[in-house]
Amino acid sequence: MARSRHAIPKCEEDITAARKTAVPLKTQQDTQWCVKLWMDWSTHRNSDYDGPKVLLDSQLKKASKHDLSYSMERFVLEVRNKHGNEYSATTLHHIVCGIMRFIRSEQAFIDFFTDPEFVEFRQTLDGEMKRLQSKGIGSQIRKAEVLTPEEEELLWTKGLLGDHSPQALLNTVFFMNGLYFALRNGSEHRNLRLNPPQIRVVETSGKRPYLHYTEDISKNNQGGLKHRKQAKKDVKHYANEDNPSRCYVRLHKLYISKLEYTYM
Repeated sequence: MARSRHAIPKCEEDITAARKTAVPLKTQQDTQWCVKLWMDWSTHRNSDYDGPKVLLDSQLKKASKHDLSYSMERFVLEVRNKHGNEYSATTLHHIVCGIMRFIRSEQAFIDFFTDPEFVEFRQTLDGEMKRLQSKGIGSQIRKAEVLTPEEEELLWTKGLLGDHSPQALLNTVFFMNGLYFALRNGSEHRNLRLNPPQIRVVETSGKRPYLHYTEDISKNNQGGLKHRKQAKKDVKHYANEDNPSRCYVRLHKLYISKLEYTYM
């Protein structure tokens, strides 16, 4: 039976599901967290304050710009974390962006940062962020420590890296993928594709073999319209012929052979 050149007609549920994948899951979860902060704050304020009421989370998507500005000004000044502490200026801005994403699913024209009707809110947010910054809240930024050559050598000598055990080989693959192909977050490691492979072994007679990594999808490049002109990561790592025991081309081939054996 000949195959049709067209797919089976899609229903509304299929189209809705496709739209949802345009927004990364992490972003969806982050938006939900921001709205949850709003929900907790607005519920508490409306029940504990006799003055004018603020918008509830269920009202955000349909609210007028005037009502949004009124509520947002009070929110950025009053919101606190679960311990009752103020958020940093950066986190506060991040929360505001999350709430705006939520509203934009219904009112695409809403923009807190450019719309003239939100000028007073912007002034309030700007003043609050400057106050938080001047107090030093959130000024201590945690950065990943750079691994020194001596520390890396210690990983090898202690047997944490190498091919002498399945765990050591797995550690080595994870470590070297991060080191040579700049895979940073956990999802980039987990989503590496085996077939067709994103990391290919290239061996040509008379030339030094190498691994060729081609980015599939990353935190900063989701492959949609927004990123269609963004170049994907394309990296080559050549074999370490001076120290074959630590050559990642050899170790990667060994790792893949174990996977192929496992899934045979």
